[in-house]
Formats: sequence, structure tokens, C-alpha cells
Amino acid sequence: MHTRHIMRALPLVADVLGNQYGIQVRIGGDTAYTNGRIICLPSLPVEADETSLKMIRAFLDHESAHIRETAFDVAQEAGLSPLELHMWNILEDWRVEERLSAVFPGCKENLHWLIRHLFLPKEEPEQPKPQGQAKTVVLNWMLLVVRAWAVPEVGQRRDFYASQLDTLLPGIRAMLEPLLCTAPARCNDTASTITLARELIEVMQQYMQAMREPEPKAERNVAGQAASGDSINSITGLRPISAKESLEELFQATEQDLPEDLGNILAEQLQRMSVQANGRIAVAEVAPKRLMPFSEAEQTYTRNATRALRTKLQGLLQATRSVRNRCGYRGKLEPAKLHRLSTHNPRVFLQKGHKQGVETAVHILLDASSSMSGMPITLAGQACFAVAEALAHIPGVQTAVSAFPGGRAWSANKKQTHGKTVAPILRFGKKPHTNFCLDAVGSTPMGEALWWALQGMNKRSEPRKLVLLITDGEPDDAWSVQEALKVAASCQVEVYGIGIRLPAISKILPHSSQVIQGIDDLAPCLFGLLQRALVQPGEVAMS
Repeated sequence: MHTRHIMRALPLVADVLGNQYGIQVRIGGDTAYTNGRIICLPSLPVEADETSLKMIRAFLDHESAHIRETAFDVAQEAGLSPLELHMWNILEDWRVEERLSAVFPGCKENLHWLIRHLFLPKEEPEQPKPQGQAKTVVLNWMLLVVRAWAVPEVGQRRDFYASQLDTLLPGIRAMLEPLLCTAPARCNDTASTITLARELIEVMQQYMQAMREPEPKAERNVAGQAASGDSINSITGLRPISAKESLEELFQATEQDLPEDLGNILAEQLQRMSVQANGRIAVAEVAPKRLMPFSEAEQTYTRNATRALRTKLQGLLQATRSVRNRCGYRGKLEPAKLHRLSTHNPRVFLQKGHKQGVETAVHILLDASSSMSGMPITLAGQACFAVAEALAHIPGVQTAVSAFPGGRAWSANKKQTHGKTVAPILRFGKKPHTNFCLDAVGSTPMGEALWWALQGMNKRSEPRKLVLLITDGEPDDAWSVQEALKVAASCQVEVYGIGIRLPAISKILPHSSQVIQGIDDLAPCLFGLLQRALVQPGEVAMS
């Protein structure tokens, strides 16, 4: 499949992966992160190269592995220093990825591609680093030792750093390597990985303590001359940092002083991709919205106005289900038709007409933006209530109703994020209620709501899937709506629209929408749309 087509359905792919891993995935905003429960992707472009697509898959796999396998509470309670946290991340990243790959072998290819992409040199190996970078060399060497366990090709770069390490800090590799290689046997959970990380740091502290011990005078003079860097001082006027000082700085380093972990590297690349995109995909986030019940008078009025709709729909389906028996060339012998044999007519077998059930999922999306305030939102609420009640009485039809936008979305640190939200009013499988009276506030995130509805439809088992859009105006992002409609068509999800008083819906769905001026127009309008949607010609099969 072309990359453009894959990226166009990225919200569906991300949602499928999240369901497979048991993780919730959100798409929207400008940052990529996980809060330990949810993976958040930034708004992503429709068009991207193959590398960008693989980066997205690898990020989902990597962060899903952490959510499934890492005990974040244990790590938080451990009170790790920046260096301990970095060392633990090196080991924990490898551990959780191996666990996820064992359960889902398909993600192993994505993760191994990521390791090759990030850690294999694309150019000639760099020249040996100055002594001031000894702290970086030891961390890079440990990272590549761990990564070479899964991807042996990384071993060449690992050996390159090993030679630097032997030059800068002689003997430290012999102390660290045997302990580091016990990780596959010892690191069974987050706590054991933290223990090993602390043991490795303790070995480094022992090595540094040995470096502090006074040396014999002759050796110290030789070392002093070697480290004095007189020729460098004569040119720059600066004293080079010794390997010992560099290693000591490592224990005092802050999080900003240490190399970024794998998750942050991936997140930054995805965020850069998002910022550079001309058009971006976002999915609405579920947020609560205040719902109130219709009054008794409103319920009675709505039911009376739409009684014809329910009657027509039930009559329509009853007619399509009632298929007359026929005589054919096979089936059960019909004695009353044996006389046909005298005229050489072999059609003496009874064939029962068979009609497949409707088995349809219908998701109604209600525009609850500020432009709908007043009579339009009242009319739209009545329409949703009427449709939900009418469809609830049809066997095989499952109905859901959602409004957009919902309330404000909140981040993990209790800050408001954005209004690209949706509020479920009636979920699939639930009995219809009367709480369809709601406020109309905010913008019109129609595209984001459609992407969210398509994610839900993608999980439904019904062979027929319909989205009914009820709105009065223009979406915030018409491009996003059109992209969602293209994906809906490719996924065989039918989208129909009802315009409330204004013909804006005709621009979005010119061939599958109608406009109503009042509740009395609802029955004929919906009957015309649903007659074509719920009943397809040619469904009758004879057996």
C-alpha cells in the first residue's frame, strides 16, 4: 500500500495497535509522550516518507512496551538520581522491548529497524574524542553493549567505543562488562533492573576512588606531563579536562547533561515531523459534557412528530425480510408441483427465500458548537433522540450518539489542553435515554470527531457501518473532514448528513445529505437516507 494511503489511515492504525497492546493512543497537539497509561502522538501529516512511518510504529511499540511492562510506581519510589535514571533506562528499554517482542513478534522487526536506524553509523566512524568526553564514551559503550544483544550489527560500533574507553579509562571496561552481561538473566522486572543499574554505578564509583589514590612520584610526574597538555595550552590557553575529572562530573550530572533516552529521541523526531507538516491529522479526545433530560412535553412532541419515521422503518424492514418461497431445481420436493414433470418442467423443488439481517452499526455525530445555540441545538437534540429511539426498535441495528465538541481536555498535570473533544451521549449496546438536551458552545472540530468515530467503527463487527452527521455549519478544518471521508469510503463506512436549517452540509456531503427546517421534516428526510442505507438491493439469496 502506498505510504500516503497508510498515513491517511494512521489514526486507525494507531488505534488498532493500541487495542492490540491494550493501550489507549491519542493523536493531537504538538508533543509526543506517555503518562504511563496513554500514548499521545502529535498531530501528524498525511504524507510522509517510509522512514517517518516506521518511526511512528517504533514509537508506539517502544512506549507500549513500557506501559505494559514497566512498574512506574516502583521507579518513582526508588528516588533515582539522574545518572541512576539514565543507567536504568538503558537496561529497562531493552528489557521491555524484549518482553513485547516475545508476545507480539511483529513488533520485533519495527524495534530492530529502529536500533539500526539510530545506532549504526551512516558515515565513517568519528575520530577518538578528547578526554573531556570520557563520561559520554562510557555511557555510549554501555548502551551499545545492551543494544548489540538484539541487533548484532551494532557490535562494530560498540567495539569502536570500547577502544576509546580502554584508552581514556583503562581497566573500567573489565570491571563493568561482566556485571553488565548478567542483565539478561537478572533483569526480570523493574525493581531488578534498578538494582543492577545501581550496582553498575557502584562499580564506577569504586574505579573513580581508585583513581584518586596517590600514585608513586615518578609515575605521577609522567602522568602529569601527559595530562598537562602544554602544547594545547600554548595555543588555546585552556587546560584540557582529564578523564578522571570527566568521570567525576558524571556523578554530579543533571538530566540535561546526560544523553537523551530512546523515547525522547523518538518523541523529538515525531514533533519535528508534526511542525514541518502542511496538513496534519488529529483525533478528538473524549471529554465529559453536561447533559439534561427532555421535559415530558418535549418527549411527547418529539415522539409524535417522528412516529411516522419508526412506522415506516419497521414496515420497510419487515417487507425486505419477508421473502416468498420459490420453486427451483433443488431443495425439498414439493408434492403439489409434481404435475410439472408431465410437461418436462423439473422445477418441482421448494426453495425457501433467505434474507440476510440488517446487522448495521449507526453512529450519530451531533454538532454542538456555539453556532448551534438556541433553536438549532434543540432541534438537533430532538433529531438524535428520535433517530436513536427509532433505530433501537429495529433488530440487528446498534446505535451510538456523540456530540462535538465535548468539554475541555486536561493534561496529566491538570492543565487545559485543547477543545478538540467529543462527548458520548449514547454508547453502542446501551438502552436509549432522554438526556439529549445539551448546551452549544465552542468551535466545530468535525474532522477530529469523524476520525474518532472511524476509530470506533473500525472495531465494530457489523458488516454495515453508517455515520450520520448532524450539523448547521462549516467545520474548523475542512481539509481534515475531507481526508476522514476518503478513509471512510476506503473502509466501507457510509457517511450521511442532515443539515439544520443551513445548507453547509451539502458542501461536505453533496450526494448523501439533506437539509431540514423543523422536526416535522425529520421523518421524510431520514426515511429517504436510511431507506438506501439500511436496505441494499440484491440481498435476497435463494438456498
